[in-house]
Amino acid sequence: MSVGTATQSNVKPGRVHSTSGSQTAQNPAILEEIGKISNTDLQTISAILQKAREAQKLWARTKFSGRKKHILKVRDYGVDPSEELAAIVNKGNGKSRKDALATKVLPSSPAADWYTKNAGPHLGPERLPSAKFLFFDKRDELHRVYVQEKIYYKFINLFSGKTEMMRTSSDRNFDLDLGSMTTEVHLNTAKRRVDDAAKNGAKIPVQSKPKKNTNGYFYPAALIVDVNHRMELMREENFGSVIPLMKFETVEEAVELADDSTRLRSKIIYTHTANRKFRGAVGKSPVEMTQPKLVNRDLIPTKRNIGWYPFDKTSYGAISAARRSNFTRNPISWITDRLRITVFMLGRMKPSWKV
Repeated sequence: MSVGTATQSNVKPGRVHSTSGSQTAQNPAILEEIGKISNTDLQTISAILQKAREAQKLWARTKFSGRKKHILKVRDYGVDPSEELAAIVNKGNGKSRKDALATKVLPSSPAADWYTKNAGPHLGPERLPSAKFLFFDKRDELHRVYVQEKIYYKFINLFSGKTEMMRTSSDRNFDLDLGSMTTEVHLNTAKRRVDDAAKNGAKIPVQSKPKKNTNGYFYPAALIVDVNHRMELMREENFGSVIPLMKFETVEEAVELADDSTRLRSKIIYTHTANRKFRGAVGKSPVEMTQPKLVNRDLIPTKRNIGWYPFDKTSYGAISAARRSNFTRNPISWITDRLRITVFMLGRMKPSWKV
């Protein structure tokens, strides 16, 4: 959420400034005020933290059966107002409502449900062995893509067509694929890194075309090629829909390049030949030092996943129905939502996304 002060008109939005009064919350997609946030009095911080410590002590003394009741409330809370919650996220950080629903709102109920069924046995006292632990930062966004050199140019052609079709705008009628960035700082960072890459030899073969009269913190979907790891774009966490594309010869080379980053991330390999060679290469990664955690094989021969582009009001409604149908107690609602999902999947997953 973009935040600026309510009393100083010369302060740039997208930054937080401490005042004794309040701050203005701004929709980063349309740069309109959506509300005001009262500043916390710094003198009350100690009391707030002490209250949190007392609450944690009470929670720690509560048996899992008692905790479970509260977690189930969390699970059930977001089912009916899920679209309302998605709209709040959309206004606060510029994501499309579909993106907000699928990545922020929808996962909360299944996660809470899983905890109520599986967390109990893991909450008992346990003596930990003396050992060193490695903690690493994981990100679920796509930051960099490495493509095997044999298919590199074919992949660029396919990726270019899709990139150019991406629709970037504010979410007024679900007719978009990408929303805005959350702050002006994020936007300027993306611009700086792309400009730096271009000055050092990178090329931008294609960009999406934002809709006219778009005044928010938007940056077009951009495909960046001819990149290398001397560029900040390839070693830092990128914001927005900027995708640098680099070719590699061997899997070991790709893993080594992926590890060359200031932020430690998980890796995903897409291939038609998931064999031991791929498993071994990832398992030797000095960053994660683990064997692959998930191998996903498509059992249903579909051309598109139900969550793939392009987005529209129908896909948004299907995802919302999927969330409700998993936890509703109303049998009629369950049948209606399941039928809606089935019709959507049959119509969406068979045809390809043509450019």
